[in-house]
Amino acid sequence: MKILGKIEDIKLGHFYDHKLFGVIIHFSLDGGSTGIGCGGKYTINIAEHTDRCEWTEEDRNKAISNLFWTIQNWIEQAKVENFGELRGVPVEVEIEDVNGMALGGTFKGFRILTEVI
Repeated sequence: MKILGKIEDIKLGHFYDHKLFGVIIHFSLDGGSTGIGCGGKYTINIAEHTDRCEWTEEDRNKAISNLFWTIQNWIEQAKVENFGELRGVPVEVEIEDVNGMALGGTFKGFRILTEVI
């Protein structure tokens, strides 16, 4: 299900005891009557690498590069100058239904509504 909304809050930095780095976004939906977060979809594991890790340093470097290209794309689509100006940008949020309850569902992704900017 796709629901119109806006980016209510967006943060770039460390999360969860500095084990993750990336972007956390909270969306206001249906005119502010409800909301959903991105669930860490745009974060990267930056914990110290050990032999038990399922990812390599190369994997992590590629993920960091992809994240920053994604951020650059959001800024370009929203026609803003910096990351902080993404607050308030209109979006379409995709939520996976869980037991027929879209607003109780899982965040899948979003797109910036470039057609209204």
